[in-house]
Amino acid sequence: MHGNFRYFGMTTVPTFAASYDVMKNGNINNDFARFEAHLNQHF
Repeated sequence: MHGNFRYFGMTTVPTFAASYDVMKNGNINNDFARFEAHLNQHF
């Protein structure tokens, strides 16, 4: 898949990772805010 994207001139975007421990230490509002900032930074 990545080879196909490179063929069309696309580049990679840094990965966004939400909290992995959402059951015990969930902070969904913070994750949404960080995700929105990530999208605004790269798009």
